[in-house]
Amino acid sequence: MQKVQSIIIFIVFFSFVYYPIDAQEVKIDHIILLHRNLEESIKDYQSKGFTVKKGRVHNNGIINAHIKFENKSSVELISLKGEVNDEISKRYENLLKYGEGGVYIALTGIPFKELSEKLNYLNVPYKRIDGKLWDYITFPDSSKLSQFFFIDYHIELQDSSYFFEHGNQSDLIKTVQVEGGNMVVKFLEGLGLKKEKVGDNFKFVTTSGNLILFQPKKENKFKIKKNILADEKGDVTKIISF
Repeated sequence: MQKVQSIIIFIVFFSFVYYPIDAQEVKIDHIILLHRNLEESIKDYQSKGFTVKKGRVHNNGIINAHIKFENKSSVELISLKGEVNDEISKRYENLLKYGEGGVYIALTGIPFKELSEKLNYLNVPYKRIDGKLWDYITFPDSSKLSQFFFIDYHIELQDSSYFFEHGNQSDLIKTVQVEGGNMVVKFLEGLGLKKEKVGDNFKFVTTSGNLILFQPKKENKFKIKKNILADEKGDVTKIISF
C-alpha cells in the first residue's frame, strides 16, 4: 500500500481550571495550510494522489481549495489573490512574509453557548463571528490559543462523493501535531478529550483524528508541521510536512 502522510498540528494555552465539556462530539473540522502560490500547490497535491476541490477568490483577497474526506473533515489550502482588506487576510499576508505552512486547526461539535460560558469563566479573550452558514469563535494573535478556532454550522454542507475519492487511498485525518505545553494540555483536558502519553508528548483523541502536542519553540509562526492521513483502516497513506 502506498504510504501517505497525515496532518499534525501544534498548540498553546493558559492555565485551566478543569471544567469538562462532553467530548463525545468534539472533532477536527479542518486544518488550514497557507501557500504562496495556490495553483502550483494544487498541482503538487494532485501529483500526490489527492482530489482537490477548487474554491474561489473571496472579497477579502483570500483564495482557497479543499481536500475533503467523507467524515466531514478536510484540509483547506489558502493563499492570497487580489485586495487584502480585512483582519483575516492581513493576518495571512503577514504570515506569508515568514514562509508557508500549517497555521490553524478548526474544531467543531462543541455547543457555542457552553464553550462561551467556559471561556468567559476563565477570562480568556475571544471573538465570536456570526455568519449565515456558520459561526466562529477565534482568539487574538497574542493568545496561546491563536492556532485554534471553533466552528458551528447552521446547516449540513453537502459535497459530491467525487471529492472524497483520492488516488492515494486517503480517507481521513489520522493525526495533527500541535505546538503546545502544559497549559494547552489542561485546555484540551478541559474539553473532555482523552489523553494518552506518547514518548515525551501527549496525544488527545477526537472523533475525527488525534492531536499530538509538541513543545513550543520561540518565534515559531507555523504551528502545524506535519499532517498524517490514513485509509479507512487507519493505515497511514500520506504525510504532508513543512
